[in-house]
Amino acid sequence: MFIGDLFMPRPIASPSRRSSAIAAVAACCVGASSFASLIQGAAAPARPVVPGAVPPAAPAAPAAPATSAEPWSEQLWNAARTGNRQQVDLLLEHVPADATSDAAKRLRESVTRRDEHVAATSKKVAEQRIEKAKEMSDAVAAGNATKALIGAAYMKFLSDDWKVDLASPGVKAAIALADTKIAKARTDGDWLYAEELLNRVRSLYEGSTQKEEFQKYDDALETDVSRRVMLVLEYAPHAWYDLRKKQYERLDEKDRKEPFAPFNEKGDDDWKQTIEGINERILAEALTQIAAQHLENVGWKPLIEGGLSMVHQLATTPALNEKFPSLGDATLAGAFGQAVTDQLTSVAAMRAEEVDAKTFNKVFAALRAANDATVKLPVEVIVREFGNGTMATMTHDFEDPYTEIVWPDRMRRFSQAIKGNFVGVGILIRHNEKREIVIINPLDGSPSKRAGIKPQDKIASVNGMSTADWPLDKAVDTITGPAGTPVTLGISREGEAKPIEYPLVRERIKMYSVQGWKKTGYNDRFEPQWDWYVDPEDGIGYIRLTGFNEDTFTDFLKSMREMSTQRDINGLILDLRGNPGGLLQSAVSFVNAFLRSGRIVSVEDRNGQELYAFTAQRQRAPLADVPTVVLINEGSASASEIVSGALEAHDVAVVIGERSFGKGSVQEVHDIDGRGPEAKANVKYTVQHYLLPAKPGETKGRLVHKQPGSDDWGVMPDYVVKLSPDQIEEINKIRASADDVPEEAADGMVEVPGSSKSPGDEPPANGQAVDKKAKEPRDPAELVMKGIDPQVEMAVLLLQGRALGQAEKASSVGPATAPAQRPAAPEAAGKARS
Repeated sequence: MFIGDLFMPRPIASPSRRSSAIAAVAACCVGASSFASLIQGAAAPARPVVPGAVPPAAPAAPAAPATSAEPWSEQLWNAARTGNRQQVDLLLEHVPADATSDAAKRLRESVTRRDEHVAATSKKVAEQRIEKAKEMSDAVAAGNATKALIGAAYMKFLSDDWKVDLASPGVKAAIALADTKIAKARTDGDWLYAEELLNRVRSLYEGSTQKEEFQKYDDALETDVSRRVMLVLEYAPHAWYDLRKKQYERLDEKDRKEPFAPFNEKGDDDWKQTIEGINERILAEALTQIAAQHLENVGWKPLIEGGLSMVHQLATTPALNEKFPSLGDATLAGAFGQAVTDQLTSVAAMRAEEVDAKTFNKVFAALRAANDATVKLPVEVIVREFGNGTMATMTHDFEDPYTEIVWPDRMRRFSQAIKGNFVGVGILIRHNEKREIVIINPLDGSPSKRAGIKPQDKIASVNGMSTADWPLDKAVDTITGPAGTPVTLGISREGEAKPIEYPLVRERIKMYSVQGWKKTGYNDRFEPQWDWYVDPEDGIGYIRLTGFNEDTFTDFLKSMREMSTQRDINGLILDLRGNPGGLLQSAVSFVNAFLRSGRIVSVEDRNGQELYAFTAQRQRAPLADVPTVVLINEGSASASEIVSGALEAHDVAVVIGERSFGKGSVQEVHDIDGRGPEAKANVKYTVQHYLLPAKPGETKGRLVHKQPGSDDWGVMPDYVVKLSPDQIEEINKIRASADDVPEEAADGMVEVPGSSKSPGDEPPANGQAVDKKAKEPRDPAELVMKGIDPQVEMAVLLLQGRALGQAEKASSVGPATAPAQRPAAPEAAGKARS
């Protein structure tokens, strides 16, 4: 059973299915907990910030600041914990005059610096609002819908009252222009452009009170346009190329950084690989499991209707005649489309309780017969797209992108993911426009990194075999293999006359999911070394978690031991921004490390019955006395939401940032034997929800999962601090440079479309000594000292204030008194392993 998975499923509307393919060759490792449970990594595009959504309750009038450090420090912490911004600001304006220590001096400097940053940001935001409004207006006048909507999106991000701004003449004009362009694009079959504009308009209405408008664009996007985009991508490579070229030609000259590459014939028949092993038995078994076992009691009717709708779109997307010429015959395609419509009409007229497996068998038999009599498509294509249509319905109608059919072509890597059995050489790869296999990044500590393989290297051969024409799946399957076995990569590198041979030995790949404030270099195994203190003078540590795998908690304990040997820990920032999740048991262990007693998380079935729960154990809480701030954003999902939500519910940490993703469902995996060559598949479906612990005064825990029609989802921070688009982009650049990772492979805080890329540091060529220190990385201190990351800056400020009371107490009684909290070095007894 799974609480999610480490791969985002591929529903029909998922952008991941059409993005430049990226494959992880032993890129990450996971393992099953004692409950065989995983927490989903929400790799889907992050939801946009919803202005003013679900803010904390209005705080009471500010209380007079205390005049001595200890009570003042307590006031500040409690004000942040309750989201009382007025009180926080008042307290920061009145740091006690009798606080004269060096810590007090640094705190006052931090307050002054933050005030300057806030003022500068406010001024810039006001200027940007005027600038973006003009850009939007100019774009409307020029008939450029994309630029007009980008301007509107910026205005939403910067708006103080989006309800008012959404109704403004400028925004309404931008949407009206987009409507005209969308209608024409759909008529012309310009599906990629129509999808882009629908996405942009929908995002303007998301989170607003105009739910009907949001639903209108969402329906057009998810039930029609995005499905057709996926079909063209899958089965019409020339048409797909033409759609992308049109998008390229719409760009301004300055945004065309490289000429558009000519069409590459090498991937012309990739679609054939995706249907290998598929048969009707797989589809029938998958739908049987979903209809009967899904959390929402979906039954058969919506599944059959969703499948039929997708097959109808298959029949009515003219570009597909590229591979299926019969679809270009209006008579044949029309007859097949009418047969599908007849089945849809018949099923729609039935009551939900009347629709069952027999109905499905009858419907699919009719589809087969109509296909045989008309367009004669490969039946595997109809099976696959019928199944994809049902998954699209689960995503759109039930907001469940985690239920999916794992078709035979994806089975090997899906199995590796759920078993945590990743063995290889530790590289991320993708295809470029020429269909060459390009290395995005060699992973820290991996055989490829130690050997000196670089980002942007191209794999020309594997074990002497040319990789020309290889799909990524074949590359992954050939490069990976049993631990301890050799594999030789032939690497083409810019500036080298011929490929360089790299003999490597496969090994289990460790994912370094625990990162510090500043990477200081590498050890002899090219494993990363970190400075863990964001503020060493005040003893404030920083740990960023990029996931929750089977090593994460153990590595976290190790980092805390390293931190505590350097000095006393006065505070900790736990950065979960952009963290998609991981192992359930790892999340539970993290919460327990800060919590002596109380419920951590519980799981309930579709009847609302509690199935099991996790409770903190006192002996496993070595960090309970360490003041902690947790950072979250819309990319924080599942395990991140358990950790941040549980710590928030028990008031053992202050949570800062923006509302989290809202993923709290549990999936179960069912094996399917299609009884044919390569006919093995899986179906994964949602069966349970998890609940965060109840807060004081609540009788039941809180569901974080985003459900259809609900405005209450995710973890809402105690103290909301938003980031501007410019700040997000600059944070990503600094982190990519400081962490010695190309931005393309970095665990970005938030994806910023169109953001520029900074090259990561590159190890030297094969045969040369490996330089363990990163080459001229940017200093992450910029994030705080220049106010680029106001979320981290605020966290540091709160922890400096929290530490001030203890520091003043220590200085008043003399050096013999122990300084602020210094927890005993956490031992392995607290680790969570499966």
